[in-house]
Amino acid sequence: MTTPQVGFSVNTIIPQIINNFDELTCTPKEFEQRLSMDQPFPPKVIVTGDLDLRRYTIKMLPAGLEVRGNLSLMCLDSLTTLPQGLKVIGNLSLNSCHSLKALTEELEVGDALYIYDCPSLTSLSQGLKLGGDLSVRCCKSLTSLPGWITTLGVRTDGKTREVYISDTGLSNAIIDELHQAFDPDRVLFLPDLASLGIF
Repeated sequence: MTTPQVGFSVNTIIPQIINNFDELTCTPKEFEQRLSMDQPFPPKVIVTGDLDLRRYTIKMLPAGLEVRGNLSLMCLDSLTTLPQGLKVIGNLSLNSCHSLKALTEELEVGDALYIYDCPSLTSLSQGLKLGGDLSVRCCKSLTSLPGWITTLGVRTDGKTREVYISDTGLSNAIIDELHQAFDPDRVLFLPDLASLGIF
């Protein structure tokens, strides 16, 4: 007669941890559970799908975060900056993060970057790697743009890139420079100066 095994698999309780606790690979749900319990994160965190974080009272996300899907951050009112080394394979959406002042300098977004209603954001990162479109709306403290904004070229999939900027703190002089830098590989939407005729 065989004695039945009693116990459980560690992987059914906690996310998979590899490389001597230097790296954590987890599902979006496991990441949120760990975040809500205020548990520490290792230097490298990989989330294996779309991650949607809303209304958490967190000031920062773990450094070395990689999201293998889309990342949506919404109504994180205590978040002041994005983590160092943040990599998002899909789209990154920042929506109503009212204390967010800066993007990390090592930010990498495989597809589109959408920023909406982040009134404390003063600048975009100089070192941003962006594969898709860019949309920045309702960011009144944004008064400058990095140099790469005029040299984005086509998207990584070869299609025409769209850049949409509206309701920011950019001066007319900066917006005028953007119009002059317009090229056929980028569709530039600046509705605040629609009279210049670039859409």
